[in-house]
Amino acid sequence: MRELIESAIETLGYVQGGPSRVLAPHWRRGGFGTWIFHPAATGRFQKKGRLQNRQVPVYIGPWPGVPVRGRCAVERSNACWVPISEGMTPHGSRHSYKTMMDELGTPKKLQDHQLGHVDGSVQAGYSHVTATMVQRLMDGLTEMWEAALESRWRMAPGSPVAVLDGLLKERFGNAV
Repeated sequence: MRELIESAIETLGYVQGGPSRVLAPHWRRGGFGTWIFHPAATGRFQKKGRLQNRQVPVYIGPWPGVPVRGRCAVERSNACWVPISEGMTPHGSRHSYKTMMDELGTPKKLQDHQLGHVDGSVQAGYSHVTATMVQRLMDGLTEMWEAALESRWRMAPGSPVAVLDGLLKERFGNAV
């Protein structure tokens, strides 16, 4: 039996703990969801082991704040993240991006590429992403960004967040 197993291991090229040869349908980002996305969206770390659901302590020096982790994190921090949007998830934000691309008339081939999807249909092989498609998407997203920045400026021409304040001043000056 051992010889059969070792022969199968040799034939298949199996390496214990090695990477899978089959790509996941969506790219994974290690602890991105646990340590960055969920805390940014909710303002709280998820429950993990003995650690309860808790606020995200940060150093406020570099914007938007660097999460402080480890022992006595709360004592070493000088602020906490505030939620971007309660209930926001990485999957849900993908839906928002898909909706934006739909609004911009982005071709399905480019949408699949942007979202990390693989279309296994026969029809999928008859088209490909072009530089023109990408440029149109970038132009549309840039227009959306500029409209959002202008909308934010109308609410208040300045911001205590240095990066946003700089963007507002660069774009609109000190005009009120």
